[in-house]
Formats: sequence, structure tokens, C-alpha cells
Amino acid sequence: MKNKQNLYFACILIVSLLLLALYVLMPSKNQLDNKLCIATINYSLKENEHEFNYRITQRIRYTLNDKGYINIRGVAALNDEQYVIARTVNFSYRAVDNNHNYSSEITNVSKAGQDNLPDALASQYISYLLPGSSTFFRMEDINNHLTLITAPQGPLFICRY
Repeated sequence: MKNKQNLYFACILIVSLLLLALYVLMPSKNQLDNKLCIATINYSLKENEHEFNYRITQRIRYTLNDKGYINIRGVAALNDEQYVIARTVNFSYRAVDNNHNYSSEITNVSKAGQDNLPDALASQYISYLLPGSSTFFRMEDINNHLTLITAPQGPLFICRY
């Protein structure tokens, strides 16, 4: 009888350990949970007599509960006027399907003290970073350390993890 109880206890222990291991080792249902993406973006637009360009470094953190933030640091120029971009953008996101397609919406933007990009220029040239703006994007892993992020208009940037 004692051996039967020991066997029963051992089976329960083994099953419990297997379930715990499965829970710990199972990937998150959301591939973005707690990922940090770092990317540098160079952008240039010539329109009529105006030339707008910027170079920014983005640190995008996808946090739990389908939220995230982007720390943006860089410089922008309109013709010969230079500006500093230094802001944190909070956003929410959700999976659109099971094929790595997502939608996101900017929920808040906080400028750092040195950020002097006028709101009118931000609205005209980087409106995708303004509160209330939304976008669709797709993430495809290139390898364990690189992910390609694309939008409907084409590739946006490659993230390092």
C-alpha cells in the first residue's frame, strides 16, 4: 500500500513539474511582449522649394498588456533651420491577425526640454508620431537579433534586439 501511495505522489509531482516547465518555457502569445527595438532612421523630403530631413534614433519598448513607448532622439532640418527632436511617445497596439500584422495608436507624447521642433512642422512632416494617429505595421524576424518592420507603403526599418 505504501508503494502505491509513493508512486501516486511521484506521478503527481512529475506531472506538476512538467506543467510548470511547459508554462515557463512556452513562448508568450504575443511575440512583442517586453521587446526592445533600437533603430536609426534617416528621412529626407524635397517639396517645392522646401527640404525637410531628419535623423533620429528610436528605442521602442513593447511592454506587456499591448502597450509600449518610443524614446526618440535626433535632429531635424527644414531648409537651413535645425531643430532637436527629443520626445517619448506612448502607444497601444494589438494583433490584427496571426500573421504578424498589428495596428497601433499613439496615446500620448511628452517632449523633453531640449525638443524645439515646432508643432506645425511635426504635424506636417511626422504626423505619425502625434497623439491619436494610428498605423498598421508588420514584423518579420530576419534572425534572432534583427526584425524587419514594414508598413503598407513599404519597409520602415530594421530593429536590433
